Amino acid sequence: MTEIPTYRRGSRNSTTPAKAKKSKLYLLKPLGRVDLWANVLTGFLLARAVVFGELLPFGTAFFAALTAQRPGLAWPVGLAVLAGTATITRGLPLLSVALSLIMLGILLRAVKRSNSWLVLPGVVLTGVAVVKAGILTLGRPEIYEAAKATVEVILIAVLTLVFVAFYKSFQRIRTLRDLSIEETLCLIVLVTGLVNGMQGIVLYQVSLGGLFSKLAVLSAAYLVGPGAGAAIGVFLGFIPSLSKGGLAGITGTLGIGGLVAGLFQSLGKAGVAAGFFLASFIGTYYYTGGTEVVAALAETLIAVFLFLLLPINVLDHIRTGNANPEGSPKRKMFGFAAMRVKGLAEIFEEIADSYQHAAALDSSLVKPDVPGLMNILADRVCINCPVVKVCWEKDFYKTYKSLLEIFTLIEIKGAIQVSDLPVELRRQCGRIKEMVLAVNFIFDNQRTSQNWAKRYNENRDMISSQLRGVSGMMNNLARELSERADVQNGGKRAKARRRRDFLDIGVATLPKTGNSVCGDGYASVPVGEDKHAIILSDGMGVGDKAAKESSAALSLLEQLLRTGFDGESAIKTLNSILVLRSPEETFATVDMALFDLESNRVDFIKVGSAPSYIKRGEQIEVISASSLPVGILNSIEVEIISRELREGDTLVMVTDGLLDVVKGAQADWIEEYLRDTQTANAQILAEELVVRAKSLGQGVLADDMVALAIRKGYWG
Repeated sequence: MTEIPTYRRGSRNSTTPAKAKKSKLYLLKPLGRVDLWANVLTGFLLARAVVFGELLPFGTAFFAALTAQRPGLAWPVGLAVLAGTATITRGLPLLSVALSLIMLGILLRAVKRSNSWLVLPGVVLTGVAVVKAGILTLGRPEIYEAAKATVEVILIAVLTLVFVAFYKSFQRIRTLRDLSIEETLCLIVLVTGLVNGMQGIVLYQVSLGGLFSKLAVLSAAYLVGPGAGAAIGVFLGFIPSLSKGGLAGITGTLGIGGLVAGLFQSLGKAGVAAGFFLASFIGTYYYTGGTEVVAALAETLIAVFLFLLLPINVLDHIRTGNANPEGSPKRKMFGFAAMRVKGLAEIFEEIADSYQHAAALDSSLVKPDVPGLMNILADRVCINCPVVKVCWEKDFYKTYKSLLEIFTLIEIKGAIQVSDLPVELRRQCGRIKEMVLAVNFIFDNQRTSQNWAKRYNENRDMISSQLRGVSGMMNNLARELSERADVQNGGKRAKARRRRDFLDIGVATLPKTGNSVCGDGYASVPVGEDKHAIILSDGMGVGDKAAKESSAALSLLEQLLRTGFDGESAIKTLNSILVLRSPEETFATVDMALFDLESNRVDFIKVGSAPSYIKRGEQIEVISASSLPVGILNSIEVEIISRELREGDTLVMVTDGLLDVVKGAQADWIEEYLRDTQTANAQILAEELVVRAKSLGQGVLADDMVALAIRKGYWG
């Protein structure tokens, strides 16, 4: 996407030299930024990282990743990478790195950004391969050199992806707990390159890489314990062998040092430092000799001294996100209470809206239904009259007009007599007295019904206002709790990312032929940190009215689930609300799948809904249950069906509109279709199902339809 620069008012007296000066200032401005110097230092150290004693893939890969993400930092980081490479090699290898940087800088600026993860490594692979091929022609074009160049090119392409992934996660996270497993591996690779690049940097016989490694082991042992201390020690001790090889002594010394230091974790900093120094002294004396012992012990003493000066509470905040661990439980308690109270307030608000909406729909009951009243009058008085065909067929309009006059008159007077009727009607009608008695009786009943309906609506309005008052009070309480909670949101973002990667969801809808609104609805609802609900609802009828019914049911269910109701309790509560909401019959089907994000379990709750399907390769399992929709009976029995949904499986949920397009023995056509299809993407599969349903119905749909596909563990 082309960026449009901000409009700036120009000056007519500006000159070219002034513009050149401004351009120079623009180029020098980034040099004052902390992030620039951090990237420059990282590029310098990574450029020094040697793999297998000969390969230098880290620096070039870091430059490519940074150029793709932040082109403005490319030139200073490129110079840092070139400078770092120059400290460890000369000749053709240095020329190869320099030309690779130039080639990638040109290519990555020319190529447009793409959402495909293959584009960036493809460009890097191509550009570096061209440079390596040219360098081979200048040097020794031997098989070994060609194989070495091939391995280095592949490593550069792979490491570019690793650094891009870490850079994106670094912009998002607030604590190390926010990192996923893949992002943690990317961090480990970056640390490996940095520690490797520190090897060989020696100040007064103290190795910078060794000092950093020992400081990291001490911090891990203090913050986590002996297991983490030993693991970090072994890992950091192994890194030098990538460039030098055969350094088992360093690995053993750091690993044992981390283990012993962690065992003294309960004694605080002093205990951890003493344990590490003792273990390092023994390991160093055993594995090394001569002047190396003195240098290694000096390195250990400096690392211990810096460790004692480190603000470990800050490190613990980076690891856990809790700067004040003692206050954490209290904040969590207030945050949890605020979330639940707010959820309850939203439930009361939804119920209040439901009652108000029902009262607005039933307001039509207060108005008299004139055609309906005429039909009742004709059934009571005229049905057995010998001249009924004359009045209601030959003279229909005259009769209709006369009855309208009667209804108008009784609306004004409240009751009528024979003398009040039109003269023409008295002459024509042979049952005039029965007519008068029937009209008075019908309107008395109508007025009574109107009064009760009006009172019923008034009561519903009163209940709605009371519920809104309760909701407002609970919202105020939730706001006060939230102000005291100061809840951290870093972990929640990581859970949301894992939830998005866990489920690939696709949905497609079609309204009934002749309608513009689909009456069937769906919802995707996060339930706590370890569950996720997918819900389909089919409201009574089609079109706008059905859409309002299903939307109300879904909204109430969502609020109930978010507040902490389990699936069964939420369905029963919804049923009670729909039954009490209106004297008229209003119902909706509910098809719920509740996913456990920590396991393969899925709980199905099907209330009057169509079957669901689990596709595992060519095997199809049909999930169905027989029960009435919610809103019909005062109490319902809810059956929970538990199944496993493994990685790569696909769950398909549909409303009955898809099944109704085919009648008879072939009604369940979806099972056969899913068995034959090879479509993996959830959205494409959902769209294919509704298109197929429309085709089977020959373009005419008798009902609304929704198809929803959920694929587990899919990143396509």
